[in-house]
Amino acid sequence: MIGQFSKRTLLTGAGWSRNWGGQLAGEVWQSLVGHTALQQNPRLRDLLLGESSFELALGQTHGPPFTVGDEHVNATIADAIENHGLSVFIWNTASDLKERVLAAPYGATLWKGLISTATRPLIDVFPSNQAETEEYRRIRDTFFM
Repeated sequence: MIGQFSKRTLLTGAGWSRNWGGQLAGEVWQSLVGHTALQQNPRLRDLLLGESSFELALGQTHGPPFTVGDEHVNATIADAIENHGLSVFIWNTASDLKERVLAAPYGATLWKGLISTATRPLIDVFPSNQAETEEYRRIRDTFFM
C-alpha cells in the first residue's frame, strides 16, 4: 500500500489516476459525450466527436472560443459537483479568480465544490531543478492528507 488517501482525487492524466480507481481519458470522453449539457452545445459536441484524444479536446477548450464561463461546460461540472461529489481544484494566476468564477454561469455551484486554488505559475511550484516547494507540499496535502 502506498499510503492513506483522502476522499479527494487528483486526476493527472496519462493513466496515473487509474491506480486509484479513476477513469482513463477515453472513459471520461464517453461519459462526457452522452451528457445532456454537451448534447445541447453543438460546438463542444463537435469538438469532442472530431478529436480522437480527450486531452487534446480538453486543451482546446482552455482558449477561445471556449472559456471558463461557457455555460454548457460549467453545467456539466456543476452537475458533477451536486450529484456525484466532485471536488474542484482551480489553478489560475488571475488575481480576481473568485469574482470571475462567481460571475460565470453556475459559478456559485462551482465555488461550492472548490477544495482549493493555486495562483502561482507552474514553474514556481514545480521548478526545473525538481525541488520540493512549499506550494507543492500544500497542494499534495490538499489531495492526499
